[in-house]
Amino acid sequence: MRSRPARELLCAISQVQCAPLDRSRVWRSAHRLVLTPLAAAGAALVLFACAGGPRQVTVPKPLVGKWFGQNSGDSIEFTDSGVFVLELQGVDPLIGRCVFKGTRITLRYQLGSIICPEEPGDYTFEVDGPSLKFNDAVDTCNTRKDAFAQSWRRSEQG
Repeated sequence: MRSRPARELLCAISQVQCAPLDRSRVWRSAHRLVLTPLAAAGAALVLFACAGGPRQVTVPKPLVGKWFGQNSGDSIEFTDSGVFVLELQGVDPLIGRCVFKGTRITLRYQLGSIICPEEPGDYTFEVDGPSLKFNDAVDTCNTRKDAFAQSWRRSEQG
């Protein structure tokens, strides 16, 4: 059996009067064979996307703002949404996301980053007034590990 548009086209070309299709039978077949599996696949995709999508990140308030490396011209800025921007001397800014568990922070540059894309780095952090330190590094990205080994001072504006 030809599909409805193909059947109508064939009838128009041959200038033959075609009997109308039984829409209820066609609809039931299409629903059973096409629409039901598509709806199930769509529902699974929505559930997967919601389960694997970005989670709400709670950034500790003392960490939010811009910090400058004491041993370099490097800077890092943490936003309250869990995004961070690391600016290292001689390198384009590196953007990533961070998540927290107590005093542990896990940092991950965005996909496509020129340095260690999608490689996580895990540290403890300590904020003491205008000072920030990262310790206990578990990080395979040596560039980030070296940058985070220094002490940081809070920006006057941040």
